[in-house]
Amino acid sequence: MCEQLVLPPLRREVIHMYEMFIVVFAALSFLIALINLIIVLIDNIKK
Repeated sequence: MCEQLVLPPLRREVIHMYEMFIVVFAALSFLIALINLIIVLIDNIKK
């Protein structure tokens, strides 16, 4: 925790951007997996 205080503001913002990117990427991956699951379920119901 102390190391973050020593970092310059620019570096901290870059790290924050990376965190945001990871969260967005994880959310998109989850959404795609959910859509695939729904498509598979619909296919099974149609059969």
